[in-house]
Amino acid sequence: MKMIRAIIRHFVLAELAERLNDTGFGGMTVSEAIHYHGEDFLGIPMNLVEIVLKDEDVEEVVTAIMSVAMEGMIYVFDMEGAINIRTGDRGV
Repeated sequence: MKMIRAIIRHFVLAELAERLNDTGFGGMTVSEAIHYHGEDFLGIPMNLVEIVLKDEDVEEVVTAIMSVAMEGMIYVFDMEGAINIRTGDRGV
């Protein structure tokens, strides 16, 4: 299981959500972020998108993010597990 964290410009979020939904990966968590680089506080509005998925789906989702976002960063993490609080279901 993996977690993708992508920092993207806020104006591409709707298109990314549509692209991911079209490929079957509609579930994601989105937070607001501000771009900061070194000593320059640029104040650029960004979104932090988090997606938990199966290992074999990483490349498809990364490709979808890259085709829409055109700039930003994508981080891929190993994930120990996920538990749905309401149902107790485990996994993706």
